[in-house]
Formats: sequence, C-alpha cells, structure tokens
Amino acid sequence: MSLRQTMEQLIGPVDRDAPIVLIGGGTSSGAWCQMAADVWGVSVHVPEQAEYLPAMGAASLGFVHLGWCENLETFNERVIKHRPKHVYDPCSAATQIYEQRYGKFLQLYVKDE
Repeated sequence: MSLRQTMEQLIGPVDRDAPIVLIGGGTSSGAWCQMAADVWGVSVHVPEQAEYLPAMGAASLGFVHLGWCENLETFNERVIKHRPKHVYDPCSAATQIYEQRYGKFLQLYVKDE
C-alpha cells in the first residue's frame, strides 16, 4: 500500500492503461509481482535481468557523462531492453479488495499539512 501511496504522491494517480515496469531483486518473486499488479490495478512487466537493472540505471549516468551514450534515452534504447520476460495482469477480485483496503490505509496515515 505504501508503494501505491508514494507513487501517487510523486506522479499522481496510476494510469490504469499503461503497464508498470518493475526492476530489482524483488522481481524474482512472482507472488510479490502479482500482488503489486493487484494493488495498483495495472499490468506489471518484469524485463529480462530485472535484478541487475538498478545497477544499470546508475551506470547510465556514467555512460552519458563519459560520452559513451548521447543521453539517457539513447542508453535505454541501446542497453536496456524493455521486452517483458514476465507479465502480471491484475486479478479484478483482488484489486477490488485492495482498493477498499487502500482507503482505510490512507485514513491511518493522514498527511500533516
């Protein structure tokens, strides 16, 4: 729930038509990826070698700084392939339950303004 809350605070409501790409060690757990899809209510895509992509993201800054890639978009196109190895589609029944629980979660963590 906190991942959804943080995402909504940073970028706004989740676009339910666009998949979310997950990377990092947690992607090795199919159960965790499915739960993320259910909580967000969107398809979750896990690319090949997802566990190494956080390090590649850090390396991308060096590639651009050293001139090995023109910009981050070029690095992304050349080095990181976005073909999903696994796709987790949300289960509508689970998403509905999480949606109800999310409202309660937000009531527990009221923003100080």
